[in-house]
Formats: sequence, C-alpha cells, structure tokens
Amino acid sequence: MNPQIVMRTMMKFLDWTNLARSWARRLEDREAARCGVPVPAARGAVARRLGVSPGTLETLRSGRRKGVDMTIFDRLRTAVEADIRAEINALEHELAVARAADPDRRVAAVDAAETALRAARSALTEAL
Repeated sequence: MNPQIVMRTMMKFLDWTNLARSWARRLEDREAARCGVPVPAARGAVARRLGVSPGTLETLRSGRRKGVDMTIFDRLRTAVEADIRAEINALEHELAVARAADPDRRVAAVDAAETALRAARSALTEAL
C-alpha cells in the first residue's frame, strides 16, 4: 500500500480521535459546572446519557485511548450538538427577557447576550 495513503489515513484517524477527546472533555466540564461537582463525579452522568462506560470517557480525557469507535464518536457529536443548541436557546431566552425589560436596548446585558449568542452560533457551525 502507498505510504502516503497510509499516513493520510492515520492523520485523519488521529484528528477524529482528538475531536472526540475534546467533545468528551467539553461534555464532562459543562456537566460538572452545571451540577457544581468535580469532573469525575459528573463523568457518570455524561456516560449514562451517552450510553458508554465512565472508563471510556476517562481514557479519552486522559489521552490513553488511542482510537474511538464510530458509534461513540456519533454519540459524542450528537450530545455536543444538543448541548450547543440548548445553550443557544438559553441565550435567546435571556436576550428576549433583556429586550422586554428595556425596549430602548440600553442595558449592557443585551449587548453581552447578543455577543454570546453570536459566539454560540459560530461554535455550532464549527462543530458541525
């Protein structure tokens, strides 16, 4: 087999593994922040939601896992997308409340919410 093809395939494999690793880290960190618990305590909830073992997430986070099954990759991607969409919905709600509270839009919170909403939409576009 051509060595260049093998190298490109390996790089793509590593890129997908690194992407899955960053998604798992994001899900665990956000769950921990939401619940006010350490990451290892939040790992179980994330693992249950994904239908994987907590050990899978732990080895992904620590970098010991060298590859990711496509089923796990798809579950991570779907969960991150849902998480980002929920964040966007929450920001849109905050923005609507801020606009209703100050129709002249002089409140600094409105500008901050609009900025956060743009950032969330950008993150969703990049994640997909």
